[in-house]
Amino acid sequence: MGLFALPLDRIVRDLHCRLKQAYNMGGTLEKTSVAELEQRSIMLRRRIQQVAEDVTALLSEDLPLFVERELKRAFVNNPEFAKDMSDEKLQTLKDDIRTSGQSGKERILQQLSADSIWFPSAVPEESRHSIAQNSALWATVSGICDDVVELQEKYGFPPPETPIQYRPPTWFIGRRYLPTLSEKYWKLIGELLEVESKVADVIDEASKSELSQRWEKF
Repeated sequence: MGLFALPLDRIVRDLHCRLKQAYNMGGTLEKTSVAELEQRSIMLRRRIQQVAEDVTALLSEDLPLFVERELKRAFVNNPEFAKDMSDEKLQTLKDDIRTSGQSGKERILQQLSADSIWFPSAVPEESRHSIAQNSALWATVSGICDDVVELQEKYGFPPPETPIQYRPPTWFIGRRYLPTLSEKYWKLIGELLEVESKVADVIDEASKSELSQRWEKF
């Protein structure tokens, strides 16, 4: 069973019921058109969820590494502070980095398992290649920065000159490449929103048709 299997099943049942109701209400679209819309929507949602699973797998690898990257950067960029840190404290810090990276990753992946976060209501006009343009999704992913800040404060690092940010990785992680996944993601979201707009038109037309037929009865 996939990461989003159960929510998708509910969405599919709801879509099927709404389109079936629209057809039975007497809309002018042929039954085949209604079925095509239903199947197209289901197919697109499944493809989006496949992309979401690839993005999640990529983040699962990189989020713990991000915590280590940022703490190493802070250590190297503050030489006086770093020289005063004992070997024992440095070893404890590195152990905490591994623990915090893992727990932060697990927390974020749990939040990303919510189906709704992957289905925004609009496609951004700019930077469609960036997954960060899904603001709700990327705000969740950026929570890993809190783990970095917590460690820096715990070990007394000097405050960073600029806020810590987790930016979308632009290199291959395993066999996955986030810019390509992001471009595919937004393309599919755009197609899905177009189909759902047509579904809304079918339902609206069917509703108006039913009301018109009712009017003519009297």
